[in-house]
Amino acid sequence: MIPVFAFSQEEVEQFEMTPTGINGYVVVDYPGKTVDELFMAGKRWAEYTITKAEAAKKSEIVNEYLNYSIYYPGALLTEKGANAGFDAKLDIEFRVKNGKIRYDIQLLDVRSASGGGFSITGGFFNWSFYNNKGKIKSNMAYPLEEFNRLANKIVIEVSDYVEHDKDNTDW
Repeated sequence: MIPVFAFSQEEVEQFEMTPTGINGYVVVDYPGKTVDELFMAGKRWAEYTITKAEAAKKSEIVNEYLNYSIYYPGALLTEKGANAGFDAKLDIEFRVKNGKIRYDIQLLDVRSASGGGFSITGGFFNWSFYNNKGKIKSNMAYPLEEFNRLANKIVIEVSDYVEHDKDNTDW
């Protein structure tokens, strides 16, 4: 079971899972973009990326805040080229203000294909990224890399919607 952590209070360049949880939040500045443009980019990303985005939405304050709970089946592969992996459930927050988006991500749950529980840090017999001493488990280096990639991909994808005003009109 993933322990519940509050969203981090430290700004970082990119997301990284550590033995104590996700390392912080990411803020991206989008010069020349309005609050409305940034908010709508977050919403468009969700509508085009999340299956049943409206059902995944936990909260919305227009032009200020969006929160989604997203399930990613098989998102964390056990090794490069593997066909199966761990399922991940994330809570994603977008806060929009002064031409910037603050991205907060919380790992809510990870499940193995066998349905077993998972924790960020655990002993020898537990599914976890790190051992009790805070060292990456040898068999979990790739799934950990996959998680970090997934978390940072969200920022990249939303930024693509902001910068390129992606919508379905240019075809």
